Amino acid sequence: MITTEPEILGPEIDVFDDEAETINSDINGLLTSIKNHELRLASNYVKLGRLLLRVQQERYWEGWGHGSFGQYIDSLRDYLDRARSQIYAFVAVADKLLPYVREEDLDSMGISRAQELARFVKQSGLKVPQHLLEAALDSKVKIGQLKIEVSEALHIKGEIVGTWWDPFGGGAYFSPDEKKEVQQAQELARRDIQTDLPDHQQRKEIILAWAREFYSSNVQ
Repeated sequence: MITTEPEILGPEIDVFDDEAETINSDINGLLTSIKNHELRLASNYVKLGRLLLRVQQERYWEGWGHGSFGQYIDSLRDYLDRARSQIYAFVAVADKLLPYVREEDLDSMGISRAQELARFVKQSGLKVPQHLLEAALDSKVKIGQLKIEVSEALHIKGEIVGTWWDPFGGGAYFSPDEKKEVQQAQELARRDIQTDLPDHQQRKEIILAWAREFYSSNVQ
């Protein structure tokens, strides 16, 4: 268990850069807080993503004795207990949102909400609309509702009839065999679906195909 700031950055910083030293100190402090489950983890992960983005942009990892940004990220994994892809995802969120969202707002909303806004930016190529930003910052708006609002904002008016609905409530845990079964069923359903449909419409058609098959097989 880490009780003091983790020494994870290899050699002492040999470049006299005030920002690099500050970021180094801030990252170590965040890693200690995350490791010890202090403060709000959701907020800490957003802050970490912001700082790591700066490290990447300014190549501070070079002065910290690492051969690449990827090597530096790998040096954090044991302290974060997160896969490399998850750490990169925190960086990607900051990269997508910082041009449009203030740092203090980004930290305040937490990583799950920030990832939803980043999903909007990535898929739409647009900046975050004010109503989505306000929803992400509103503690009364649950993450499930924010997902729905983001999904609706991504759809062109008149493209579909009805309202956005996630019938599976955001997902569930599957064993490898269970996951394989679902994937096989998806591929079978896709045979009769237009491949040029948007992803969300394809998912809808797959679910409808399953529902119709189940209903017809069980109703006399």
